[in-house]
Amino acid sequence: MPNDSVLVIEDSGFFVRAYSKVLSEAGYQVLIACDGQSGIQAAQACRPSVIILDLLLPGLSGMDVLKRLKSNPATSYTPVLVVSSLSGANAKNVILEGADGFCEKANVTAEILEKSVSNILKRRVLQP
Repeated sequence: MPNDSVLVIEDSGFFVRAYSKVLSEAGYQVLIACDGQSGIQAAQACRPSVIILDLLLPGLSGMDVLKRLKSNPATSYTPVLVVSSLSGANAKNVILEGADGFCEKANVTAEILEKSVSNILKRRVLQP
């Protein structure tokens, strides 16, 4: 998707590199934030097309980041895909807080990640 950017809020260098490779090869501009507070700042400053958010972050938790993003008018409509090592049992909670999708890190492949981002962006385009 030309001109679409993805902000990855993730503290693991391994996952940052993996997500960046997959997403950049799919044509997305990839932005990185390694903690919750810098993720919120980057979301406000860069206005990404979609955010990939880990729940287990240093300092501000991913759930707190999600709540702040969704309560801020500048970022409330930015779609968020939560990708976490926490179990799928958390999926319901993150969706109730405004996330647009949830994936367990253990089950995420390059194809699943790219398709999840693509599907979220397609839904965004279809919504008024």
